[in-house]
Amino acid sequence: YGEGGAIYLDNVTLINISNSIFRDIQSRSDGAAIYAINCNDSVLYNLTFCGLISENFGGAVAWVDSHNLTIDANDFDSSAGSLNGGAIYIRYGSGAQIIDSIFTDNKAKAGGGGAIRVTDHPNMVINGSTFTSNTASSYGGAVHIFSNSNNVKIINSGFVGNKAPNGGGALYLDSNNITIQDNSYFRQNTVTADGSDGGAIVLGDNVLLTNISSTEFSENGAVDIGGAIYLSNSNAKLNIKESIFTLLAC
Repeated sequence: YGEGGAIYLDNVTLINISNSIFRDIQSRSDGAAIYAINCNDSVLYNLTFCGLISENFGGAVAWVDSHNLTIDANDFDSSAGSLNGGAIYIRYGSGAQIIDSIFTDNKAKAGGGGAIRVTDHPNMVINGSTFTSNTASSYGGAVHIFSNSNNVKIINSGFVGNKAPNGGGALYLDSNNITIQDNSYFRQNTVTADGSDGGAIVLGDNVLLTNISSTEFSENGAVDIGGAIYLSNSNAKLNIKESIFTLLAC
């Protein structure tokens, strides 16, 4: 009942885990299903994670000090981290891809990133994935990325009905280079606490360049300001093109 309720990996050079199910597992620490530290070149393919609970970080998966992680065609459903990262927690190392995966009803009970929390981990890509009804207790209802996690790309991905009280109903991003593109969409994401901003996205203090294209923002809401996007940074550059904003509220 420590780290890795099902699988614990330390200093492994190559990891392939595929076509498997992790259900109803609990961990007293990080990663109820899988915990990895100091690992490289890892692929998690066609896995299902359901009903997992960690009492610390990463309700299903925790990846620490590791490089080149690919999560492809996975389903994360109804998992919870007692702190950050309801489904996945990634810290240190570099290079993570989330591809064609589904995140539904995951919760960060006392922190950020209802589905995913990333800290100090550059070069993050989310491609062809959907995030629905995930909840954080602070920032980033679906995804919270911050602290030296530079170069974030979100491609052809959807965020629907995610919630966070303090900011970023879908995304809270504090990376110096952000790209959101190729028919991504943000619908019915909300922030709920008094004075909260960014119904869909908060771009944090470390953001220097953000490019958003071919993206839809619909029915997102903030209690205070920025029904879709909140950015307050004198050093930042923001480019938005070929996108749709409709039925927003603050």
